[in-house]
Amino acid sequence: MNKLKEMLRMRYEARLSLRQIALCLSLSTGVISKYLKRAEGGRYWLAIARRYER
Repeated sequence: MNKLKEMLRMRYEARLSLRQIALCLSLSTGVISKYLKRAEGGRYWLAIARRYER
């Protein structure tokens, strides 16, 4: 869950590219793209990430 939260922060707060995020988190650009599309479609990922911030 920490990688998801970090991915959302990098994209929406730091405005990094998909490739930059993928390099930072050691994930593929495809995975980054998939999760960001889901987040843009429903913003529920951000709510989930906030729930597990503790």
